Amino acid sequence: MEDILDKDHPSFGTEVATFLFTIGSKLVVVEAANSHAVAVIERILILNGQTVSDTCRIICVFRDCCRTGVRDDLVEEIPYVEFMTEIVDPSKLLDDPVTLDGFGKSLTPEEREYAASRAQELESDVTEEVQKESSKIIPENRERLTAALFGMGFKKSVVEKFVRGIGPRADREPITDLIREGLRSCS
Repeated sequence: MEDILDKDHPSFGTEVATFLFTIGSKLVVVEAANSHAVAVIERILILNGQTVSDTCRIICVFRDCCRTGVRDDLVEEIPYVEFMTEIVDPSKLLDDPVTLDGFGKSLTPEEREYAASRAQELESDVTEEVQKESSKIIPENRERLTAALFGMGFKKSVVEKFVRGIGPRADREPITDLIREGLRSCS
């Protein structure tokens, strides 16, 4: 846990926390139900000025507290894995290997399956900008892809086989697309 959060951080060692975020005029409640999930959200907030995306900012956190309940239509409770895959800016998760490793450890097998299926859905929504990006050579992608998939808990041999199998695409396609494909392939 020390590699994700500093010992002096108030959430260090916290097993369960409920986070309250604001997205526009809506409030979002996210329960982090294990110490890795708590640490991952806290680390993203620390590294990104208390935000998880351009539109989502933290309001408060309740440590060692669960099932706070929602009683108003202005507040929406979102499961952790949905929050991480649909609201958190992917670059905030993928650009830090420590956060990514913690994310992989925070997922249950069911959540990992959901994340893989969500990645599949996102892949079908390829934009013109992503298509332009695919023609550029991005040599660090191979290392980032391997680290990301390994950090999510997949076996090193399975990850390396996948990366070898995609060949030069690993250095040309956007990392988010490659990770989505890797999630499906390595699962």
